Amino acid sequence: MIRITCRRAAELLSRSRDEGLEGMNRLVLAVHLGICSNCRTYSRQLGWIEEALNCPSAAGLSEAARLRIVRVLEEPLPPGPGNE
Repeated sequence: MIRITCRRAAELLSRSRDEGLEGMNRLVLAVHLGICSNCRTYSRQLGWIEEALNCPSAAGLSEAARLRIVRVLEEPLPPGPGNE
């Protein structure tokens, strides 16, 4: 089985929320999430962030503020344990 790094899993998680995944990418992400609790946590956090940005109370955010938040969240993680 093809293994992926946590960094690659984070990329696939982001892409899956934007455009969905198919084939091998979907499979390797599912396998990785099955064994990596850090990435499962990250996946849940992405869901919470997505919900928060789409909730009515976030409606007051300007488009520029939303884009700044998204840009910060998409920045690569610094190297370290669990960020392989």
